[in-house]
Amino acid sequence: MIYMNFLSKKTIINPDNEDYSKPAIIITNHQSHIDLMLMMLLNHKVVVLTNPRNFSNPIYGIALKYAGFIEVDGSYESILDQVKTQIDNGYSVVVFAEGHRSDTGKLKRFHKGAFYLANELNLDILPIIIYGQKELLKKSEFFLKRGEIITKFLPRIKLADGIFGTTARYQAKNVRQYFEAEYLKVVQSMETPDYFSDFIRKNFLYKGPILEWYTRIKLKLEKNYSIFNELIPQKCSITDLGCGFGYLPLMLNLVSINRQITGVDYDTNKISVATNCAIKNDNLNFITADITKFEPEYSDIFIINDVLHYMPEYLQIIIVESCIKKLNNNGQIIIRDADKDLKKRHKGTKITELLSTNIGFNKTQFKLEFVSHSMIESIANNNNLNLQIIDNTKRTSNLIYILRN
Repeated sequence: MIYMNFLSKKTIINPDNEDYSKPAIIITNHQSHIDLMLMMLLNHKVVVLTNPRNFSNPIYGIALKYAGFIEVDGSYESILDQVKTQIDNGYSVVVFAEGHRSDTGKLKRFHKGAFYLANELNLDILPIIIYGQKELLKKSEFFLKRGEIITKFLPRIKLADGIFGTTARYQAKNVRQYFEAEYLKVVQSMETPDYFSDFIRKNFLYKGPILEWYTRIKLKLEKNYSIFNELIPQKCSITDLGCGFGYLPLMLNLVSINRQITGVDYDTNKISVATNCAIKNDNLNFITADITKFEPEYSDIFIINDVLHYMPEYLQIIIVESCIKKLNNNGQIIIRDADKDLKKRHKGTKITELLSTNIGFNKTQFKLEFVSHSMIESIANNNNLNLQIIDNTKRTSNLIYILRN
């Protein structure tokens, strides 16, 4: 069943070459219907503890009974003999330690049932992390989608050693902390801007063919905003002035839910589209406002990305200095804009900007007036800020200026 979805990549990480030769209580996280199948494809010598409702399911209830799965509804003492029988026959028993599926992807608390069984039967706990299954088959859906699944074995835990506590309650709590730390390592290795780019593209489907096309091109040109994600801490408050359709705020929020982000743009249509994206959550807020008159809240990070050249220099200075006044300690202002002093590279940038304004993607009130790095240097010196300039393009004159207090 799992490998029929041949468009999705499956990775199994098993550094200790676990072969199930010694029965154990297997604990894993639970996010999707396919979790059972993911456990079963690893080895045929497993049975799963499952909710009584699943046995009455007309589609796979018969299969669960045939496979010898064990019905449990809260009372682990009542199934102890059934579990022992399976263990004596060489089977390992899979327990979804959270009890119920997590729709958000976050781990819930671990119940103590698995640890009760392991203590009573003197068995190892074998933790196995599953990642990616939630995106392949969500709770309310019936068809497998494209994605990537990682299954990672962690070392066996011998509860008798007492490292994780001496009672099932404390063992459940402490093992969950350990499991979560390892789970987050997998999450961080996978949930990069490149991974989330498809999430953003899908949020701009059916909003007009031109916008769909523009979203794809924009993300590709921006390399999925990887540079901004690298520069910005995982936990901070961010104000993005001139956020457009919200691609950058959406990406920063997807990579880390610990970022509190406000996106501001004076184009009502763009803000309306961004606000109604399904991936937007409560940590992300979009505001319709003219940034030349907008009074920002205090923030750790201010972003002014490809915005300043849409206004005259005096307004450019006003906007940057308004951010400086509201910059928290150890904060930074990230400005990306074309440097008109880089004359050869600047020609291509001018053409692309003229195209974007004439096509209608970006509204303009003023004549385009591109930034010079000397102006940014002057602002930094006048306000006692440290300035770093990143030049990571070859074909355009875009530079990234980072002002730190």
